[in-house]
Amino acid sequence: MQICAKYAVMIKDAIIDIEARLKQQGISVNQFCQDIGVSRTSWQRWKAGVVNPRLETWLRVQELAPPKEKKERAA
Repeated sequence: MQICAKYAVMIKDAIIDIEARLKQQGISVNQFCQDIGVSRTSWQRWKAGVVNPRLETWLRVQELAPPKEKKERAA
């Protein structure tokens, strides 16, 4: 049971991060959900930890999510 709870927290944190990147690029969560073929309700349920996405679905999310911005190192 603890493994599932940890997984749900990781998914929630990833979703929050993805939503921030979407916002930075001017992409709505609704549009992203349409692009990945997932209902907005499912997205919200994943974020709330009610259910977890299937592996193949989560891999598609990771593949299509906007890339993380690389932080420049101080010289």
